[in-house]
Amino acid sequence: MMKKLTAITITFALAVCALLALAPSAAATDLTVANYRINEAGGTITGAPRLLQGETWKGGKLRFEYIGPTPAAVTVSSVEMIPDIDVTKFPFDIRELSYLQTAPAGSTDNGMVYTIDPIRVRGDAPANFYDIPFLVRYRVAGATPEEQSEFVYMRVLVAAVDAPVTEDGQIAKVIVSASVTNPTDVVAGEDFVLGVTFKNTSSEHTISNLKASLAADSTFKPVSGSSTLFIAAIGPGESKSASLRLTSKSDTAPGSYTASFALNYDAPNTKDNAPVTDTEVIAIPVKQVPRVMVTKMQIQPGEIYVGQDINVMSTVNNTGKSKIYNLNVNVDDSSGLLTPTEAYLGNVDSGGTGTVDLYITPTGTGDSTVTMHISYEDENGAKYTAGETQQITVMDNSMGGGEMPIPEMIPEEQPKGMPWWLWLVGGLAVAGTGTLIAVKKAKKKHGAERDREAVKELNAKYLKERNEKSAESAPKQEAKK
Repeated sequence: MMKKLTAITITFALAVCALLALAPSAAATDLTVANYRINEAGGTITGAPRLLQGETWKGGKLRFEYIGPTPAAVTVSSVEMIPDIDVTKFPFDIRELSYLQTAPAGSTDNGMVYTIDPIRVRGDAPANFYDIPFLVRYRVAGATPEEQSEFVYMRVLVAAVDAPVTEDGQIAKVIVSASVTNPTDVVAGEDFVLGVTFKNTSSEHTISNLKASLAADSTFKPVSGSSTLFIAAIGPGESKSASLRLTSKSDTAPGSYTASFALNYDAPNTKDNAPVTDTEVIAIPVKQVPRVMVTKMQIQPGEIYVGQDINVMSTVNNTGKSKIYNLNVNVDDSSGLLTPTEAYLGNVDSGGTGTVDLYITPTGTGDSTVTMHISYEDENGAKYTAGETQQITVMDNSMGGGEMPIPEMIPEEQPKGMPWWLWLVGGLAVAGTGTLIAVKKAKKKHGAERDREAVKELNAKYLKERNEKSAESAPKQEAKK
């Protein structure tokens, strides 16, 4: 839903149908230069910028401001230029992973200033008008949904290169029409081959002795040998390619970096037969492969019983050069003795650590392999995994709550002259209450457990009382004789 903008403001139409009905919209194909203007506050770009094939545009500032009904209800939250790899739709080199810019924190403004950084027009961009798309996100108070978005277009004109005029005519112009890397994903610190295609834009003249030298201050360096490409000749309207093996530092941050080539070649009709010099710039995205180190999984306690919580601990260290995103940990086991448990650790900066600290209750007994599954993403959303395993044995805990078996008391050999069982009955009769009280106290102290120490204590008391009784009975036995 596009509404025409005023003569002093570059604006965008906001979908506020929940609030008010808007006037009929204009299709993108109906756009002209007059459809956008720069607001008096904050804008530096006026009119439709006229750009040349292969040149680097200095950019500037655009202020996107809503001037439709109820502007006080609208707050702009972000603006994002949306690139397209189709050169007939987007004439600029794509050098960034994202062109999103957000409004200052806490802003309630119904407009926002967007900064276009210097950007190169592709040498093979057809001469034409281009409507550059910007996605504007905004909030409308009281609307459903509150968060909305709308496309707004800025028009630019790309003109054909005017070749330098000399005494005898025009000079053939050489541009970089394409570039490719092998492998496609350039990883920091790893070698790659850069293929560059040069095009002679002249329809009449052949260029010769083309030398393209990589700038010394480039992020990329040749693996070995020269940093200069050489092509003997390129005919009118023809393209030829050359390649160079390059690398970058292992700590290069993820992003898009420029590789600048200084061109030097011979062309007919130049004054004094001087070589032609020029500069071409290409963009090469670089990525970092995320790397993590997982410490050995710790499971406590050492003896594991069914129904008893166990503590699973570990750490995930980000040893790579880039931030990792959406770090997630899931713990399960091969025998199904544990309930699968998950923990989300979020984003971890380079050199940072995510801590795993989970409590899980075993639901069965037996041997099993516990596996800690780790997943995370890089800045482009590519997924990576890691893991750690450990063996466990889950035991039945029925002995833990039951009674300990009490070993049978075996009486020692008794003195001759009287059966041992009579001594036992006599001893118990004399000891009477004392022994029973001791037994009751021992049972109260140990309850169901009745461990071996209690049994030994009772046996010792019994033997002592028996010996005392034997000592008292001996004189009486002598008297009867």
